[in-house]
Amino acid sequence: MDASGTILQCDRNAAAVLGDPPGDLLGTRLGDLIAGAQETLDEALEHQRERTTMLTVDTRQGGTYDAVVTVHPMSGGEPGL
Repeated sequence: MDASGTILQCDRNAAAVLGDPPGDLLGTRLGDLIAGAQETLDEALEHQRERTTMLTVDTRQGGTYDAVVTVHPMSGGEPGL
C-alpha cells in the first residue's frame, strides 16, 4: 500500500480471504475493504512504528473473518510509498 492506503500489490492469500481476484484489489483503498484498517494504517504512519490490531473482515461471499493485522511502515524509493 502507499501512504493513502491504496493497494499497490497483494498476494494470493489476501485475495483468497477477501474473495476477489488479486488484480481486482489493486487500486482499492484498504479502508474501503476492511472497517478500521485505515485508522491502523494512519496510526502506524504517524508514529513510524508497527501497529497491530484485530479487525473483522467481511468477505464478498457473506462470511466474516477475525484477523490480526499488523502494519509495518516502510520507506520506499518513490515518494508516498
